[in-house]
Amino acid sequence: WFNNHNTVVYQETYERLSNLEFLQLDPTLQYFSSKNFESLIKLKELCFTTPMGLTSLPARIFNGLPQLKTLGIWGNYLETLSPEIFDGLSNLTWLRIAGLEKTNYLPANFFSNLTNLQSLFLTDCDFKTFPEGIFNNLEQLKKLEIEVGPHSFPCENPLISFHPETFS
Repeated sequence: WFNNHNTVVYQETYERLSNLEFLQLDPTLQYFSSKNFESLIKLKELCFTTPMGLTSLPARIFNGLPQLKTLGIWGNYLETLSPEIFDGLSNLTWLRIAGLEKTNYLPANFFSNLTNLQSLFLTDCDFKTFPEGIFNNLEQLKKLEIEVGPHSFPCENPLISFHPETFS
C-alpha cells in the first residue's frame, strides 16, 4: 500500500505504480486532478480525504479505476456531491462517506451508478432528509449504517427524516 503525505499530487505521480492496490490520500493535499488515478488500473481500495478548500469533487473523479471495490471519502470541506463522481465504479462493493458537515443534501440519483454496492456507511454527516428513491438502485446492499451529525446516531437526532418511498 502507499500512504501519501504530499501537498501536491501531479498527474504523473502514480504513473509507474500500475500494480498499486491500496492508496490513502490525506488532507494535507492542496492540489489534485481527477486524472491522478488514470494509471491505477489495479487499485482495489482508496481512502480519500478531501483537501482543505476543496468544496466539491470533479465529475468522474474516480473513473478509470475498474478494480476499485472499497472507497472511503472523508470530506469535511465538501459542500456539494454529484452522482457523477461514481461514474466507472461498477465493481464498488463498500463505500463510506464521512465528515460531510457542510453537506446536508444528496440528490435522489446519488447512488444510481453503484449497482454492486453491498455496504454503505454514511457517518458524521449533517443530512437532514433523504430524498425519495435514493437507495432504489442498491439491490445488492446488505449493510446500511447511517450516523447523522458529528458523532451522533439517528435516534438521537430528531431532525432526520426519510421520505416514505426512500426504502421502496
